[in-house]
Amino acid sequence: MRALLYDDITSGSFGRLKPKKNDPYQACLFDSLQHNQVNLITGKAGSGKTLLALAYLFSLLDHKIDRIVIFCNPVVVRGGAKLGFYPGTVIEKLLSTQIGNILTSKLGDQMFVEGLINEGKLVLVPVGDSRGYEVPPSSGVLITETQNFSIDLLRLILQRCAEDTVVIAEGDVLEQCDNDAYAGGQSGLRAMSKAFRGDSQFGQVELKNIYRSRTAKLADAMGRE
Repeated sequence: MRALLYDDITSGSFGRLKPKKNDPYQACLFDSLQHNQVNLITGKAGSGKTLLALAYLFSLLDHKIDRIVIFCNPVVVRGGAKLGFYPGTVIEKLLSTQIGNILTSKLGDQMFVEGLINEGKLVLVPVGDSRGYEVPPSSGVLITETQNFSIDLLRLILQRCAEDTVVIAEGDVLEQCDNDAYAGGQSGLRAMSKAFRGDSQFGQVELKNIYRSRTAKLADAMGRE
């Protein structure tokens, strides 16, 4: 056991962030991000998983890492209707899916996201095209919605990482898995947790509190009676 040691997370895109007052889970996450090379973040929708993961990676951009590589599996939300064919390039298609929604909502502007992609600062890789890809040295990797990855898919992505790759995987295995192929014994998130646990450079934190809005917090109780 040791005391938590961490600095605020500061970047041009996200400003200065610190753990929410009286939230030990976020404090643990700040500590883990700054002391471990590989992190797994779990928690409910609105708990800050993606925001804090992106903010931390952007705080490293240009002085510790040269790019942020985001692996995504564009699965349709459970129960949702698939719209079908999306026109455009691979990147344009991806920006029309949930990863585009995530990035524009967190960074505020699709043109800014596209600019980062054009500059090579942000790389989007759909998991279906990841075989053969190698994460370049001096990169940070974000694996989004990790509950929607099977063991085989998540293993494949993690095997793409270089020796110095900073890795953050985030997801909600309990409530947001959108396909039964990624559930239960096939859950990549659960398998990663089991395989990496105990490694000196691995940290796992579950965020317990919802901060997105009062509405989001109330909605979490829907269907639990």
